[in-house]
Parts: sequence; C-alpha cells; structure tokens
Amino acid sequence: MIKNIWVLGAGKFGLKAVERIKQMYPVLNLTVIDQKRENPDSAALARGVVYVRGDGIDFLDKALVGTNRPDWIIPAIPVHVACEWIKRRLSLTRVVRDMNLPERLADLLPNTLQGKHGELYSSVADFYCPDDCNEPYGFCTITKEKRAYRLYDMLSSIQLEPYKTVVVKSRQICAGVGGYRPADLIGALEDIRRYAAPILLSTSCKCHAVVSAFQ
Repeated sequence: MIKNIWVLGAGKFGLKAVERIKQMYPVLNLTVIDQKRENPDSAALARGVVYVRGDGIDFLDKALVGTNRPDWIIPAIPVHVACEWIKRRLSLTRVVRDMNLPERLADLLPNTLQGKHGELYSSVADFYCPDDCNEPYGFCTITKEKRAYRLYDMLSSIQLEPYKTVVVKSRQICAGVGGYRPADLIGALEDIRRYAAPILLSTSCKCHAVVSAFQ
C-alpha cells in the first residue's frame, strides 16, 4: 500500500501529479517541495498536502537518509533529479565532474534531443504523448501498435567503452505520473560507487528517458 509520496516541484507537472495522486490514493502523506516563497495558489495543495519550501535536490540530500524514505519520489523539476542527487552524495567522499556524452549515443537511441546542461533526452514516440497515458505493458496507447522494446531495456544494453551504464527505472503510479522508489535511487548509487569508469546514468520509463554522463 502506498502511504507516503514526495513530489519535487509545484509547477504545471508537479501540481497535475498531486491532483491525480490524490484522486487515486485519497488517504496518504503527500509532501510537495518547491522553491517558491509562499505556498502555491492551487486547490491541489490546499487539501491537506504538506508544502516544503526549498530546492528539491537539497531536500533529497538531507531527507533521504536512514529509514526516512517515502514509498515513491515523483521528479517534476527541470533537472535530471536522479543524476544530481547521486552526484551530490558521491561528492561527499570523491571528486565528481560532469562529462560529455559519447557522440555515438544519439545514434543508438530513438528521437533524441540535446538538453541545456549536456543531458540527452530520448523518446520512442515521434509525437506528443497524452499526459494521461497509462503506459500499457505491450502496446502504445496512441498507435495501438505493439511496443517493439522498452526504452529502459535498450539503455541497459548499451555498451560504450569506457563508460559504465546505470539505469534508474521510472514506473507509473497513476495515469501520466511516474517516479521511482528510493531503493532504486540508492541501488544505483551503490552500483556507481563500485566503478572507477565514467558513468552513463539514465532515468527511463518504457518510452522516455534522460541520460547524463559524469565521472
């Protein structure tokens, strides 16, 4: 049973996530973290949602410790949350530096788009997906065609020396709302601690992904 969810961001996507989560799971602890000075003027946040003013990565860095874990983390801010949190944790004991993604990567992935901070976005779809897609297992809700592959599986299979590939799998908890379990983040961090090689870190659902590189 889902009892506790953290939503990072109270913008358009964060508030939409809050509304849908509350419709699907009416009795739970729902915490929203956003940098705005005051509580956002939103009916979604007026119904018993805990609002924390602050940076989402800072919040994760301080709050995601020990047994203080939510059931799900919903990233709704315009940064690669998993990557930024993992780099923050690694930097406590190591020097961490961003790297350029390998040039060949864009050729291996579908429908890529370069992000503002060097990250690469990829989508199986070459069209705008509906924001309430429930991401069925075997087919696309728009084309009705069989899904040829799951993007997180494709990313996991990529081998580009000298990089090590690590994928944080995003899963839907209700239509159009995806996130990951804290154990998935922490597991990725522990995997990366074992590697001296540069890291290709992806967060990916079946159809969409973001990829960053660091060492």
